[in-house]
Amino acid sequence: MNDILTVGLPLYNSKFQYKTAINSLIKQKGIDFKWELVIIEESNNNAVGRLALFRYSKKLYELGCNKIFHVPIKKKMPESMKWHKIAKLADKNSKCIVLQYDYINSKDNRLKKTYDSFKNDIECVESKDGYAVRTDILKDMFDCIFIKIDSLKKKKI
Repeated sequence: MNDILTVGLPLYNSKFQYKTAINSLIKQKGIDFKWELVIIEESNNNAVGRLALFRYSKKLYELGCNKIFHVPIKKKMPESMKWHKIAKLADKNSKCIVLQYDYINSKDNRLKKTYDSFKNDIECVESKDGYAVRTDILKDMFDCIFIKIDSLKKKKI
């Protein structure tokens, strides 16, 4: 099976919170599939930065993470646009995107349970830790939203 799981992690002012999310990923159990981590981070005074995040890369790779993307963005961006970027950057074989927040300490079986759920044509998984959505649906949803926004009459203020 070539399917992989994408974990999306949007960061903003997360210098002191990001460790919760990263440690939550490091403690995952039962990983017998490939997964990737896509981080979209607004660059500001409280940014984590690529170097701090990549200190964890060895542990993440040992856990089956086969790619880590860190995309710094210069200006403030609504969270919906960050999710859109994450969906666009997801591997072409990504089956689903797990929406991971910096302050969420996920259960140690979240990735495994989510991956297994999507084997059965599930479109969305909801848990106490958050959501996971099938990658193609998330991409289509955001593409539709942004196409619609582009077609609206705008007034700059």
